Amino acid sequence: MQYPDSLPLTEIKLIIDRLRSGTVDGHLDEFAHAIWVVQGYAQKMLIGEAKTETPDAPDFELTAQTADTSEQAIQALERAIDKRQELGEGEIVTQAAIPWSLILKFLLEILEERLG
Repeated sequence: MQYPDSLPLTEIKLIIDRLRSGTVDGHLDEFAHAIWVVQGYAQKMLIGEAKTETPDAPDFELTAQTADTSEQAIQALERAIDKRQELGEGEIVTQAAIPWSLILKFLLEILEERLG
């Protein structure tokens, strides 16, 4: 299965909405699916497609999550939405503009908390 080709706006908006409204637990199925899609896009941006290289990919270093990190990740997702709307549908949101490693770690930790 291929990674998403474009920034998954619908899924990012759903994640932000559920986190900000505190309604994750009542909709865990759709929230987990949205994370899965965004995770795939984040991995593509960080690591690249299978058997291809991404020369500008940053080091993928995971650190402990804090409340500040959570808010930073949500704000970064909101910036990704804003950037996509600013650029238009055909444009790629650049790796440098979005901290995908922070977002990926945050989303996986949120999901693990709900399932653990």
